[in-house]
Amino acid sequence: MAHTALAREILWPDAFLGVDPAVLFESDHDKARAIASEHLNVYLNTKFNIAKFRRLVDDSAHDDPAADAA
Repeated sequence: MAHTALAREILWPDAFLGVDPAVLFESDHDKARAIASEHLNVYLNTKFNIAKFRRLVDDSAHDDPAADAA
């Protein structure tokens, strides 16, 4: 959500901003993590996205179960 808010601030007022949140329905934690990791691989391994996430990450959230669940 923070990235969407930042993008909205940067874009002109009438610009279309298409957001595609991913949703996963899996009750098994290990399976869910594996599926999510595969999906996020492209986002977590490109220079552009790495820089974007570094701008958005709050260092205090690392290893926080609540942040992990978000």
